[in-house]
Amino acid sequence: MRSKAGYWIGGGLMVLALLGSILYGFLSLKQTARTVEAFQRVDLPGTATVELEARKYIIYAEGPGAAQSTPEVEVAVTDLRSQSPVSIRPHLTSLTYSFGTAGSAVVTVTPPQAGSYEIRASSTDGGPPRWPWATVSPAGSFAPSWARSPWVASSVSAG
Repeated sequence: MRSKAGYWIGGGLMVLALLGSILYGFLSLKQTARTVEAFQRVDLPGTATVELEARKYIIYAEGPGAAQSTPEVEVAVTDLRSQSPVSIRPHLTSLTYSFGTAGSAVVTVTPPQAGSYEIRASSTDGGPPRWPWATVSPAGSFAPSWARSPWVASSVSAG
């Protein structure tokens, strides 16, 4: 004969698991929104000095509607130490975000060393700019926290 206490314990554990997963989802969304807020931004059109590490970055065009269509943006990155341009590549896949503001990946850049870099961004679609900012984000910024472990991060950030 099964006891009622076992059912109560099992039901309580299921409720705790459900509440825990809801809390985890809420905190993950909140952390993603904070990640977007922390992106370094460059006025579009404009120039700004940003601090970058020697790793891959994605530069997004950010503004209303950017998640629906990839804007035409021209980006140049210069190493301020050597005054030499840094190679950039078009971002070949569709990568967007929409957390209070929307962004669409435009190019990737991998600085050769950590330091100060100048990013110059301009809109190439003519007319007034529809995209107020170019944002700079480390590749893999939107990976879930479990995927940031040393064993998984390299596959999440690959691009």
